[in-house]
Amino acid sequence: MDELVAHAEGAGRCGGPFGSLPVVPEGCKASALLGDKGCETNGYEQFNRIHFWKTPVAEGGKYVPYSRWTQDYIAIMGGR
Repeated sequence: MDELVAHAEGAGRCGGPFGSLPVVPEGCKASALLGDKGCETNGYEQFNRIHFWKTPVAEGGKYVPYSRWTQDYIAIMGGR
């Protein structure tokens, strides 16, 4: 249990300065930096609306493989 509390407190400290949320819900209660309303202020109740990036997986040629995408991006940014 001590490890969980330490982890939760650490997660709260990491997210607080960036206006972010802790990676574990316990961090909302364990962080003095976030305070009593830190997670509420930072949108914890809206967490289920966040859409995290997922690298597309080829589906019958529908998507460009990530390695090809990065090569093309570098070429464009490099002016080639």
